Amino acid sequence: MLSTLQIKWSNLQKEYEARNTVARDYITYRKSLGALSPKANTLAVMLDSAAVPKEWSKASLVSYLQKQEQISIAIDGALEPSQAANTDLTMNYFLQFSNANDRIKAAEAEYQSLAEKVRSPLYVPLPEKANSMQVKAD
Repeated sequence: MLSTLQIKWSNLQKEYEARNTVARDYITYRKSLGALSPKANTLAVMLDSAAVPKEWSKASLVSYLQKQEQISIAIDGALEPSQAANTDLTMNYFLQFSNANDRIKAAEAEYQSLAEKVRSPLYVPLPEKANSMQVKAD
């Protein structure tokens, strides 16, 4: 089960990184239209500082997950519909982020389910999911 959990983690990480690639493309696109808004600039800075650790530890995994949650929030704030959304790429990015979020939620659910069963010292349950599940149980 531990090797399956490692695969689930790898799949989740790939989904996060794919979403981050779309976010970087979006920032590049917004820059090509002019100056970035403060929220888009914040997202750009967050993406630049969200490097994948060379080696995973429990602390680096938790930190990575927290950064991904912050990036998700920053993406939601940075998406700016344009006046001509039907004639530019803005709607395309909205759709790409929506699809990425769906894939991330599915990968998170698979990872979370197995992480709660295996109780690995490295591959811990998702912090925000574990807390919300604990609150629901209380």
